[in-house]
Amino acid sequence: MTAFTLSRRTLLGATIAGAFSVGIRFSEPELIREATAAEPVPFGAWITVHPDNTIEIALHKSEMGQGVSTALPMLVAEELDADWDTITVRDAYGRPEYGTFGMQFTFGSMSVSTSWLPLRTAGAAVRAVLLEAAAARWEVPVDTLRTERSMVLHDATGNAATYGELAADAALLPLPAQPALKDPADFTLIGTNVPRRDSVAKSTGTASYGIDVVVPDMLVAVPLRPAAFGAVPESWDESVALAIPGVVAVKPLPAPGAGMDSGLAVIATGFWAASQGRDALAPTVVWTAGTALADDAAITAQLEALLAEPAPLAFEVGNPEAAIQRTKTRVEATYTTPFLAHVTMEPMSAVAHVRADAVEIWTGTQAQGFIFPLVEQLTGLPRTAIVLHQQYLGTGMGRRVETDVVADAINLSSMMQAPVKVIWPREEDLRHDFYRPATAHAITVGLDPSGRPFTWNHRLAGESNITRYAFFSATGPTGDTIDPMMVSGLTDPFRYPVPHRRIESAVASSGVPVGFWRGVGETNNAFVVESMINELAEAAGTDPLQYRLDLLADDPRSVAVLSLARDESGWDTPPPAGIGRGVAFTDFGGSRVATVIEATIVDTAPRILKATVAVDCGLVVNPVIAQQQISGATITGLSAALLEQVVIAEGGVQQRSLAEYPLLRYDQAPEITVVFVPSAEPPTGLGEPATVTAPPALTAALWAVDGLRRRSLPLR
Repeated sequence: MTAFTLSRRTLLGATIAGAFSVGIRFSEPELIREATAAEPVPFGAWITVHPDNTIEIALHKSEMGQGVSTALPMLVAEELDADWDTITVRDAYGRPEYGTFGMQFTFGSMSVSTSWLPLRTAGAAVRAVLLEAAAARWEVPVDTLRTERSMVLHDATGNAATYGELAADAALLPLPAQPALKDPADFTLIGTNVPRRDSVAKSTGTASYGIDVVVPDMLVAVPLRPAAFGAVPESWDESVALAIPGVVAVKPLPAPGAGMDSGLAVIATGFWAASQGRDALAPTVVWTAGTALADDAAITAQLEALLAEPAPLAFEVGNPEAAIQRTKTRVEATYTTPFLAHVTMEPMSAVAHVRADAVEIWTGTQAQGFIFPLVEQLTGLPRTAIVLHQQYLGTGMGRRVETDVVADAINLSSMMQAPVKVIWPREEDLRHDFYRPATAHAITVGLDPSGRPFTWNHRLAGESNITRYAFFSATGPTGDTIDPMMVSGLTDPFRYPVPHRRIESAVASSGVPVGFWRGVGETNNAFVVESMINELAEAAGTDPLQYRLDLLADDPRSVAVLSLARDESGWDTPPPAGIGRGVAFTDFGGSRVATVIEATIVDTAPRILKATVAVDCGLVVNPVIAQQQISGATITGLSAALLEQVVIAEGGVQQRSLAEYPLLRYDQAPEITVVFVPSAEPPTGLGEPATVTAPPALTAALWAVDGLRRRSLPLR
């Protein structure tokens, strides 16, 4: 099949048997640009109409349970007036043409928001040329035609034709660069509970995850890396591993990248043999000393030392130093958050087959844009020689942005001259993750006579991602290099009006590798900010939800979300004795979320009873999927707040299994109610906001029970 090329004037080309494809360019900010007359469209084809009237839509975002394989095709199908039952989806991974902001990735709660205009425009443009083709065929005005369920209809004559019948003619017509889009009031598909496209495959076990992949002549490798970060193997006895039936080799395993650990790999004909070989090999390895700080106490001491000294200025507005002297009521607090692991449901895995002239990769990744440069670097082969077979992701949460397991597979395939699947056991996954940074925060807030925050001085210390990804860095007011993700939600825009603010950001260097965890910097900062707002409300003698309503009175959307949370949670009705309610709010990725938690304390242990989450994420594309997103994010946040903490001792992570790194269990999960503010605004992010509001809402609920401020997580 040959894809069509979109130029300024004409959609050129033809496909066998009359199928045609339409390319639409992603641009910033999400507008459609025309190419020059001689240029092909650089961002590939989104839509293919087949003669049998099936319509194929390109999927350029990774499906990791968030529902993009349903929500994104809905955007195209709505504007195209397509018959949803005939829609198919094809993978469109690994080509820069499908990137967002220059790179193909799925993170940051941006899949729907960045696709909203481009994909709708693609559907509307195709619908427009199909109408023109029908008008020419029937010699009638275009405005006398209508479309419905992948058909063009002319009611006056009774003429009707499927999109498949009109496709070849439509392919020869100029494609409008900015076709008219539907008014949201006319949507018939967007806003409905269309069943998820991946439900059947995942329910029947036919969905293929990275760990499921099997290719001919494939070997399986299991890595063994050091217990202490930065250690390297000095000697080992590979004979004990080779004595295990099925084990074929033990190979030194290079570090997958800067700041990552080298080690060894046991390669076998299957996972069980490789795993047994690894267990036999492990006691024989002599490692060098590690390079990370020894334990949690040393890491805490480093953070405390950083808080005690002035730090690089990340943001300043007004005159906080002078303003604090003018306030009589001040609230001071120190908050801490721990390192967190990702513990994805599906262990990290990848298959690579490196040949002399080509490389194939099978994996579930969130960042196709990171994989191709990695493969080019490791193999010396050009991008055109690399084939990426995208698989389903057994949750991502930022962990599958990383390419370490892919690097393992490429290196071992090159060594073995065969396809190799690498599977990280849970122990390896827990001890060699890219952890959410541990942070410490020292905050002083001065209140004006009405009890509102007048000045906010905030110094934070923690690990930074920009040591690995320098392109994320920014320059602070005094020229210092600042990690914008580290101070996310603290600079501008700040969710509450405070006339004088100073944010300082000190970068720690513990030697513990850090990365993107669901919500990134907001997962730390929102806990601190929202907890402080609850403390300020207490100091002002005001109900914490009403306090937020008063502060945000000039923002109708925020007021609507908080009001909805108040009403749906029964906030104004006192809870039974021994039960507390707490609230937290965020404006994250354009979405406003207010979470109310009900909790109690049983035998000194917190017990979460109920969560009510009110959301304004603009127009909700698929309400059921959106509700699932918010519920899952809430569970993630509560699990982190209540239970999760990476323990560092002897220079490395001590946990080896989920028994030692507990997650929220079914019997610990609360009843969750999700409600949406009706909106016709463009959609905004859903994957992360409710994660960050759950922890401070929970600690506020527990304060309402016993009057104790909990400023460190986890609560256990």
